[in-house]
Parts: sequence; structure tokens; C-alpha cells
Amino acid sequence: MERVKQLARTYAPILVLGEDQNSGYWPMSVDEFISHCDVIVSPNNPTQYFLQTKETITYGSQVLPWFHGCPPTSLLSEDLQLKILGEVSTKKVFCFDPGCQAPIYCFIFAGKFDGIRLKYTGVSNGIEEGTFVALFYAFFAYNRGKKIGVLNNTVVGNHIGDWEFVAISFENFVPVQLHFKPHSLGTCVIPFPPSDQHIHQPAKVLFSDNDVRAGRCTNCVPIDNPKIRFYQGRPVVYCGKGTHAMWPSSGKHKYAPPSTASIVAKDLWDNCGTECASCTVWFVENNIVFIPPEVWTGDAMPENSQFPFNWAVDIDQWGNYGVQSTLVVNFASMFVNEKVGRDMQEMVDGPRGFLRRSPFKEFQKPVKTDTK
Repeated sequence: MERVKQLARTYAPILVLGEDQNSGYWPMSVDEFISHCDVIVSPNNPTQYFLQTKETITYGSQVLPWFHGCPPTSLLSEDLQLKILGEVSTKKVFCFDPGCQAPIYCFIFAGKFDGIRLKYTGVSNGIEEGTFVALFYAFFAYNRGKKIGVLNNTVVGNHIGDWEFVAISFENFVPVQLHFKPHSLGTCVIPFPPSDQHIHQPAKVLFSDNDVRAGRCTNCVPIDNPKIRFYQGRPVVYCGKGTHAMWPSSGKHKYAPPSTASIVAKDLWDNCGTECASCTVWFVENNIVFIPPEVWTGDAMPENSQFPFNWAVDIDQWGNYGVQSTLVVNFASMFVNEKVGRDMQEMVDGPRGFLRRSPFKEFQKPVKTDTK
């Protein structure tokens, strides 16, 4: 397993966050987030918990001071800007100070890409032979939604708690594919380039067919312009401003589902990288926290956790329930399906726990633990 961990460190992505330095929403450790929350038995599953802020949330765009996390204070050199971003930006490009970086959580599964989607073969079967998938999950205390012009610039889609990931699949101890899933669009699969290639533009980009809605991604940059940058063998991954959704390139990325009214869809874009007022380059390789199989299967507790429960198993929902507004509710008739209508609330429910995510739900054994 040590060889596998070293490979994950060697090829860990470089994340480019599009947050504003003074008002952005930065990564945070799960322990810090949980310390700000009440741990309550989930109404959906009495064997699990949901997390709700200790402070009362009274309106859908309310922002608590600790949502911002720890912002960067150092500027990235022009030399590194050129090598990582491919340009010296006219805007400020920051990097995190060593003492201010949150963890990135790395889950490792046995599995491989079968041509359409990732196929997980088990908890550990095949890992020691070098066929595995490393999922890099970053956690943020808050997701800022989008201003919708037709709703008087109401910001919709905010939520407390935010998990975002990018995955790298390996075969015979060699990285072979990058996997993205921004805004649950379906998995965007991009071949890993030769080791000496700094810019990679693959001939074909595939989306899995198991959960993507027909036509949803026709205007997404991963299809139109799948150009990926690499620095020292590491993929450069761009996180949308406010939403933190991970994309394979800088620029503006449209993510509206086809059922969304056009007057709303025009506002559903992720701005990434130098498209933002400023950005921050996050070197995560020294901040990886490995979550071993015995933790996310529920057989052991996370190391050094200050809480008497297993956050990888016992949390059903990371963050408060949604807050509606009359303006947004009355506008729901413009949407074809109920889910999209719910997504247009000012505040939507916090993200679901790992037990309700693939591939974790196939292998976890939930264990109720006492929070007292």
C-alpha cells in the first residue's frame, strides 16, 4: 500500500481555485467543520447523523464568518504562473501558506475504467498489483450559488458543506485516466498523457451513460475544448468560483440541464482560473490525508479524529436543510422536472454522506456510534 500511496502523492492534482481573496470560500478540514455544527440524528436514517450549524440560518444567502475558511496570503511567482497556468496573469495569483492548507482526502479503491465508466472491483482486490483508483476529495464549508437575473439577481443553489473530487485511475502502477464529475454531469474521462507532455489535448472525451441526462453537456468545455495542462506530471484542475466544481480547463463552463428555461440557463456558468478576478494555486501533495479501506467500510475510526463517530460512514448529510423563498418557489413552474425546481431554491440541502455515494455505498457497513 505504501507504493500506491506514493503514486497518489506523485500524481496528485494541482488545484486552481477561483475564489476572491477577501470574500472566497476556501477548503477546510472536516474536523473543523464538524466543530461548528450540531450532530443530530438523521430523520432519513436513524442509524446516521446530519450536521447543522450551531448558529441559526434564517435566510437562504446567509453567510457565517467561518464559512470562508483560511484564505491565502502569498503571491505565486511569475515563473510558476507561466509553468502551471501557461501564462503570467494580469490578475493576482495566490498560493497557500504551508500552515494554512486544509487536507485533501484520498480514498483508494480497486478498479479500472471499462470504456464507459469506472468499474470498482472491491475494497482492496488488485490494488497491490497496481490497478486502482485514487479519488481526491476536497471539502469546503460553503458553496456559493449563482445570481439569476430573472429572479432579481437572487443567488440560488447555496448550500452548507461541499465535497468535490477528481479521480485518477492506474493500471500496472501507471496513471491512465483522469475522471471529472462537475455538478453531477456524468463522468468526464480523459486519457492521461505521456510523461513528457505538458499540454494534452486528447482526440476524444467520453461521458458515462449511467447518470448523465441527455443533452446536458452539449456546451461544456470538456467536450468542446478538452485541453489539459500538466506540471511535473500533475494534472492542473480548475475549481469553479463559489461552487468549487472541478473542471479540466480554465475559462467559463456552462452546466445547465436541458430542462432549464433559457432565461435561467444563461446564468449557470462556472468561472475558472484566470476568468476570475483572482485565483489561487493549491499544491495538495503535502496535504493528503489517506482514508484507508477499514475506515470507509466502517470497520475502524479515522485516525486523530476528535469526535466519537466515523465521519466517513456515520454522516448522512453534510450541512443544513434548504431554505426556500417565495420568489424562487413561485418561479418553479418554469422547470420541467421537480429536482431542477428544488435546485433553484436560495439554499438547497447540504451534500449527502458517503454512504449514499458511489462507490462507497457498495462497500460500507454502517455502524451507529454514540455522539454523547
